[in-house]
Amino acid sequence: MLSLEAFAKYVYCRTLGIVGPSEQPYATHIPVLVGVAAACLPDRLVEFGSGDFSTLTFLDETVFPSLLSIESYENNPQWMQQRRS
Repeated sequence: MLSLEAFAKYVYCRTLGIVGPSEQPYATHIPVLVGVAAACLPDRLVEFGSGDFSTLTFLDETVFPSLLSIESYENNPQWMQQRRS
């Protein structure tokens, strides 16, 4: 059984539409990237820190049809090697 405090927090969060953490926390910014792509139609992009979600989104021609070049800078050698494989 929930404590009164836990129940109050549950009701508060449900009322405001606050949801729990995402199962894919590194993908939560993808809708923002898609919106920026539609609004700005960039032809060049510089990415600081490559990722499974953002980099693949940038490379998707249906999302970024105007993109001609992308430069990604990564400061973690292990992650960079993993991305190259």
